[in-house]
Amino acid sequence: MKINDALKLRLPRIRKGIWVNPNTYIRLPLLENGGLGAWAELYDDAIQKDVLHIIPGSQKFCILLPDVTEEDGYEEYTGPISPYEADNFAKGYAEA
Repeated sequence: MKINDALKLRLPRIRKGIWVNPNTYIRLPLLENGGLGAWAELYDDAIQKDVLHIIPGSQKFCILLPDVTEEDGYEEYTGPISPYEADNFAKGYAEA
């Protein structure tokens, strides 16, 4: 699946199946009334906190670029949700 496909399906969280940590995911910026934000957030709590020493979810990337939205290899993420979503942009997103 491409990011663009996930946005059309209104999937709030996606990940690549090849990622080592099964709990790493991208939170897509789904807004009310079918709208989209510009910035997706990466959540990899262990690496971001313990290795990079940054707040999980603080790594963002723009989803408005065709090179980003057309990249393939994503799947829906259904694992545990990072508690850090409550402190980032994700707290205002429509889909939980």
